[in-house]
Amino acid sequence: MVNAGRAFKRWVLGPPFPRTNSYREPATRDSLWLKIGLRTEIPEHGRQLFTGTLQQRNRVWREFRNYARQAKTYDDSARRVKGSSAALLHYYVALNLAKAELLISRQSAIMGTVIRHGLSYRPTAAQTISGDFLTVQDGVFPLLYEKRTGVTLPTGTRLPIKRLLASCLEIGWEYETLGLGESRVGSALHAMGFDDQQAWSLFAIDRTLCIDDQSVTARLFRRHYEEISQPEEWRDKFAVSRRFFAGRFRFFESRRSHPIAYSPQGDILPPGLIPVLDNVWNALHLIIDEPTVEAYDVFLCPSLFKSRMLPMPASLARYALMFYVSSLVRYKPSQLDPQTYARQAWILDSFTDLAAPLLIRAALSGIEQVPHVYFSEEAFRL
Repeated sequence: MVNAGRAFKRWVLGPPFPRTNSYREPATRDSLWLKIGLRTEIPEHGRQLFTGTLQQRNRVWREFRNYARQAKTYDDSARRVKGSSAALLHYYVALNLAKAELLISRQSAIMGTVIRHGLSYRPTAAQTISGDFLTVQDGVFPLLYEKRTGVTLPTGTRLPIKRLLASCLEIGWEYETLGLGESRVGSALHAMGFDDQQAWSLFAIDRTLCIDDQSVTARLFRRHYEEISQPEEWRDKFAVSRRFFAGRFRFFESRRSHPIAYSPQGDILPPGLIPVLDNVWNALHLIIDEPTVEAYDVFLCPSLFKSRMLPMPASLARYALMFYVSSLVRYKPSQLDPQTYARQAWILDSFTDLAAPLLIRAALSGIEQVPHVYFSEEAFRL
């Protein structure tokens, strides 16, 4: 039995991040590269990413620019190749953008030294996607993981391929159609309700599998949120078109609320809701990621393991999986044979095509150090 939740008559919509860059356009490949190009091609904008003297910033910026340019060249080539055969090119796009991103915070690890992938795969032990795994080593991936999650990823950690696939909602249909299980990523809308004194966070969540069990993810979420009954006129409160969805949402409100201040005109003062967003981020940053579907405000990404917390944002799961598919292309192409391994060849082809632009999008957010949210005219949200 769920309660009705706090009463509110006013609300504000928005993704549950302290800061975002929002655009009223689709996140096309070309628009993503245009935004990255602002930092690579215009010196004064590129130098803003770095600290130090002008000479020091120019030196790092030139290194950054060359990694990003290499990535763009690989992507131009990859666009002409379909399916898993393009995975090697897509991985080198992600790898070079990761090095560019890490130059912002870990220059000593990137400049003037040889740095490895940070992931390894044993092709001699390769069997199927249900049994394969990657192993974390020193290199780019654990540095990127720490930068984006704030968590250190121990060397020797095994990343099961099947669980990484379940972390990528863009292939959720393929994953479930093959009978591999259910995609555990939750897709959610976010709003902030408020009364005359307090404001609080509200979620409308589609696909709640990740918060319905006794996993570390579910326990973390329910420590900060409790389920409430469907608010009256919920579509208006979450700005959802009546053409969209079939009523599968469940609703949750934060256990904690925050005092808010009003102007003499009765409007919320601009900083008034910042504590609400800060609290959401502090509470849930291990299990949320920016959405890659315009209809949603956020993805809930469960821990890779149910019994212990290993954050795995979809953006990092894609990166690791692209390394995996590129390794098959290089060392075990027989596992991509559409006759012998039809099932996994089919899903990995789909993953490679769908994940490629999303890797660029995640890199842009990483470089700018703020989530990027897109709402085009064709979006379902009102």
